[in-house]
Amino acid sequence: MRKEIVIIILFSLTIVKVSYSQSADSSYFGVVNGAIKDSIHNYYLNSATVSAYTVADSSLQNYLLTNNFGEFSISRLPVKTKLKLIVTYTGYKTLVRNFVIGEEGKLDLGILNMIQQEAGVLDEVIVKVVPPVRLNGDTLEFNADAFKLDSNAVVEDLFKRLPGLTIWGDGAITFNGRKILNVYVEGKPFLVATRG
Repeated sequence: MRKEIVIIILFSLTIVKVSYSQSADSSYFGVVNGAIKDSIHNYYLNSATVSAYTVADSSLQNYLLTNNFGEFSISRLPVKTKLKLIVTYTGYKTLVRNFVIGEEGKLDLGILNMIQQEAGVLDEVIVKVVPPVRLNGDTLEFNADAFKLDSNAVVEDLFKRLPGLTIWGDGAITFNGRKILNVYVEGKPFLVATRG
């Protein structure tokens, strides 16, 4: 019985020692330092996003923004593990740097230069505008595609959306006070008013 108690106590002390040494061991987690700089204009980039990922599974370990001097110090990173540093900044190409923190628990990457993205010429862009109203000779043409309507809309719904067009109770149609005698849809007669 006494031998079992001694073994249990020794086993318990071993577990406590191992867990304490891992938490107290500063080399279990490490720190990576550096600074981010513009490669052409030679100034430091503040507020650049610096993220550290493990290479094996691409899991995020830690991240921060650079200070006013472009410096960063990312802590709580695993040592002896392949890590990847990704730096992003608006207007610059993404910077990727692989690294491993050694047993000493500290790694200084020095100055990392970022390259500005090239301002390229955009491809030609043609904007096709559908004019809502067009005057074709003495005919006023309204383009129904220019007006947003429900999918089950009828012609009367379109007429209500046309500015200046009024449908009277007796069926007469006026545009800015002038009576409309004929309505065409795609060049074909739709409504023909009787002349009276």
